Amino acid sequence: MSLEGHTSSVLALSATKDTLVSVSDDRTARIWDLNTGRCVHVFRGHTRAVSCLAIVKPEWIEVTGGDGVIRREKWPKQPMVVTGSLDHTLYVWLLPRPSEAEHRNDGSDPVDAWVHSHLRTAASANTIFV
Repeated sequence: MSLEGHTSSVLALSATKDTLVSVSDDRTARIWDLNTGRCVHVFRGHTRAVSCLAIVKPEWIEVTGGDGVIRREKWPKQPMVVTGSLDHTLYVWLLPRPSEAEHRNDGSDPVDAWVHSHLRTAASANTIFV
């Protein structure tokens, strides 16, 4: 499968289940549905190349309340993608599900590649091969 959409070099990849996230010299992060090969979300906001990313999945943590009681809760509440750019910023984005409607972010709601062992990827220029 060939995933095409970036207009410049792909600089980092990360995957979880059937979702691949890529970042590029074109200043965007793209969310790909690996079942269809379709780009389902494009996040914009960085003003220079986006050079790294991480998918942050919810996990159980212990939180001590003001009353001293320790509770277990999930943090973050839903998966997020953190992107870093040569513009010296980090953005935090909510990771959309492939079934959600396409969303193209203008950067107003923001804040090295790890890939599942069963998934092989390679990037060349502005195309991702899975």
